Order: sequence, then structure tokens, then C-alpha cells
Amino acid sequence: MTQTCGRPTRKQQPCRAPVQRIYRWPQPSHSGPACSSHLTDEERAAFDALKAEDDAEFHEAHQQAPACHSWPAVERVELNEWERGREQRRGPGTSEPFRMGRQLIAWQAGRCALCGGPGANVEDHCHRTGLFRGWLCRSCNTREGLWDTALFRQYRERPPAVIVGYTYQYDGYGCADGAEPEQWVVDVLGPQPPDHSPEAVAYLAAAAALDKPRHRPGNPLKRMGL
Repeated sequence: MTQTCGRPTRKQQPCRAPVQRIYRWPQPSHSGPACSSHLTDEERAAFDALKAEDDAEFHEAHQQAPACHSWPAVERVELNEWERGREQRRGPGTSEPFRMGRQLIAWQAGRCALCGGPGANVEDHCHRTGLFRGWLCRSCNTREGLWDTALFRQYRERPPAVIVGYTYQYDGYGCADGAEPEQWVVDVLGPQPPDHSPEAVAYLAAAAALDKPRHRPGNPLKRMGL
């Protein structure tokens, strides 16, 4: 519920405007004592000082690497009984995608690839290519689509799928038929390689490093105060 100011207006009615608020993930949010119009000079100075301190912490946090870049090296997972049977029936290498998928799950171990916290239950994918990148918590998945700081750029260029070497075409929410690559990416990098292949992993990383063409001038970080 939004906290309102409550201080008297010129008509001596409680002000219904929301209080001044700072919210810069991953820091906790801060709320001022009143709305912008009803802050005293002392309160405004204190709030501005807090905002400057919070902005500095935000910039420092978003220069860090994503959590998955500090995790121990990936350990190979051997074929299980079902996969070995598949190899015998269909030939060597036919179970490699299944083994790699299990290896990725075991390595990420339910942790969010960005913040490192538990509960990474969102299947994140690259909107440029439609390829799976890894699992994120819901908060990080939402913010990844909104912010373009160094933290998120590092994640996009080297997500768990690139680290482990396994990716596939995302077919989850809103993409039941499989997420399609954006045409401008195909124009630059060529046709997208098949799922599960090392070429698809390289394609995913290369697409993240591209500068997206802009139809109109403007700073994409301006709306984030960066």
C-alpha cells in the first residue's frame, strides 16, 4: 500500500500525495517523512543526502559481476542409466543434450544466476535470439529486462548457459511455439544454429555483445538515472 503524506494542505485537508521514496535494488528502499511539496528544508537536505549515498551504493553494486561468475567450476555429470540405454539404441552422442541439461541444473543448484539467492524458478531467455540463458529469481528476471547496467550486461554475455555450454530454444510463457530470433540479429550473425550445439552457445554470447540499432537518438540509460 502506498504511504501518503498526510500533512495539511492549504485547505487544511490531509495531503494524499505519496511520500518521497528511494528504491534502488539491491539496497533497501527508503521513504521520506512527507511528499516533495511538504518537506521542510532540513528534511529535503537530509533526504537528498540519503539519495546521493544510495545512488553511490547502487552504482557500486551494479559494477559487480553476477553471482554465477564466482561459482566453482562446472563438474561433469556422467550419463545416467536411461541415457546410457539411449546411447546403445541410437548411437554415441545422442544423449549428450540430456546430460548437459542435468549438468547445468546440478551446477546452478537452484541459485539465482544474478543475485545468488535461492528460489531461482524463472527460466530466463535472450529476447534477441530466443535461446535459454539460465534460471533467475523473479525479481532479477524482471529487473534484467529493465536495466542495462554493467551487472546485467556481464550476465547477458556470459550467463549459465554459456558457462556450461548448453542452450536451447525457449518455449515457455508466451512462446509455446518457440521464441524466434530477432531479424536484425540474424542479419548480422546469420541463421541461428540448432539447439544444444556449441555453435548455438557461441551465437547466444555473440548476440548479447551486439549494439542494437536504434530507430531514434537517445540514451538508453537516461531513464535509469545512470
